[in-house]
Amino acid sequence: MPFLKTPEEITSTSTTDRMSQDRQHENGQLNIHTLPAREEEFVKDEYEDEDEDDFENECGPLRKRVDFLARLPYEVVDMIISELSINELLVCLDVSPKWQELLVEKRQHIWREVTLDHENYQSVSQLNLIGKHIRKYCLYFACQEILDGTVDQILSGSMNKLESLAWDCSDFSGRDVIKCVTLLQGSLTNLELVTTQDTRYLLPFDCPSLPSILNACPTLERIKVSLHSSEIQSNHLKIPRGSKLKYLHWNSGESMTLQEAEDILDACPSLVYLNIGCLDGPVPLSAFRTKCPTSLSYLHVDTGKSSSYGWSCGTDSNLSVNGLQSLSTCCINNEDWEELQTVTLMDQSTLQDMTVCHNDSFDLGGLLNIFKGPQVSLRYTHIYWRQRAVIIATTKNISPGENDETSPSGVITSAFERCHKDRHIPWFINSLESNAHARKVSKLSFYNCGTIDWHIPQLLQLPSLQELYFDGYGKEIGAVAGIIDKLCSPSSTPRLRHLYLGPVQGLTDKVVPRFAHIRGLKHLTLSGCSEITDEGIYSLANIDSDLEELSLLNCLNVTPQAIKYINQQLERRKQQMYM
Repeated sequence: MPFLKTPEEITSTSTTDRMSQDRQHENGQLNIHTLPAREEEFVKDEYEDEDEDDFENECGPLRKRVDFLARLPYEVVDMIISELSINELLVCLDVSPKWQELLVEKRQHIWREVTLDHENYQSVSQLNLIGKHIRKYCLYFACQEILDGTVDQILSGSMNKLESLAWDCSDFSGRDVIKCVTLLQGSLTNLELVTTQDTRYLLPFDCPSLPSILNACPTLERIKVSLHSSEIQSNHLKIPRGSKLKYLHWNSGESMTLQEAEDILDACPSLVYLNIGCLDGPVPLSAFRTKCPTSLSYLHVDTGKSSSYGWSCGTDSNLSVNGLQSLSTCCINNEDWEELQTVTLMDQSTLQDMTVCHNDSFDLGGLLNIFKGPQVSLRYTHIYWRQRAVIIATTKNISPGENDETSPSGVITSAFERCHKDRHIPWFINSLESNAHARKVSKLSFYNCGTIDWHIPQLLQLPSLQELYFDGYGKEIGAVAGIIDKLCSPSSTPRLRHLYLGPVQGLTDKVVPRFAHIRGLKHLTLSGCSEITDEGIYSLANIDSDLEELSLLNCLNVTPQAIKYINQQLERRKQQMYM
């Protein structure tokens, strides 16, 4: 019977053999041909660079260098590459010439969209390798090295196939912008000069004028300029007739003259989207609307505080047969309200979305009576808010001959300064109540509105309200108990089906059982209630109620056993109810 080695002896022998081979390798005595065939093919990298000999002399012989990208299936390589960011891909270009060839020439699609920022400014020198494959290029918080390097690369012709170019929160000069778009005419269709951060305290941007941009690059179809302030150099250029421009968002921080606005409408017959930040002079909204091209679907314009300018609707109207689909404007006085009504009635059959910047006197109920679209967004007239609060009403638009199931749903959103909630919330609810015959409010959501328990009786006057959602509610236990007491009031109609509260730090075990006394409540969701424990959950489960479902989100002191128990109780009660 042959002698068998124990596992310990096998391990000891293998370790001794490896140590012996390592000593022979160090002394140059180990013959490479004595290695197994599987290891032999990995000893020398088949993509060896010329500098490897020098590296070997300094650091010793190279062993087992494997180019895994060359050995893996193409599908696996694509999966690996797709997980890498642009910064990581740029680093991979420096690994070896073979990797550079693989990533640049054989994987051209990965370079279609490139964004450079201050963290990868050293990669700007590699734009000459990948520039011909880039279609969408963005500078985000770019430092001066990236700005200069990008302009140099574009002017050298290495990025001559760009379709989209954007400066985002990056400084620029109007001269460089014009140079770049001039060279890219023929391929460039999108240009953006924007600041997505609060830069009110920076110096004004050197922004080129719209006629200068369109004369330098007539192929542009989309221009977005959104700056806090700028200094635009005046010139005598006019926008070329028959411009291909379809999308224009122009908010340079400087007012646009009425003549410039009229030139845009005359020279850009293909406009679909038009957003002009501020006009230098009042103009009636209805008169501006009639001068818009027939293709226009979205219009936003600040028409000034009065309507004394000499534009008139006239009889030769350019109004599209299809009409506007989206409108955004200001309404802060009676003249604005009359103009808003006129335009709304002009495009009543097509308008789907409306955004209005308003003040306290705005007649929301009157607007809802004539606007039939599903989306209404309201913004109180504060430009920079300290604490923003939002109310969202989900509605059903009821028309003659329709019922709740077939009628379309809609959303009314109102954003305002939180300190004005005591007058804004009653105004909003009263407006919904006055229009209850045409729009049934099924859900109200309050975000960052704080304690509003004293508004609950007014909310319950909405005849079709079924869901209440409070996020960012008051932290005092009295505030939470107050909303429950109002919902439990004998005078309240038992139609509320779903209640969401969160995060509520003042909700304790003593308050939780009181939810069982809300008549008709089927679904209860509590989020971020760190003071609730199993005791409160068990107490709620043992009280007979209409509750069918309880959801607890981030309630860290409630155990899975308590959740399982109440779910079993609610399910048993539900089965008994429908038996």
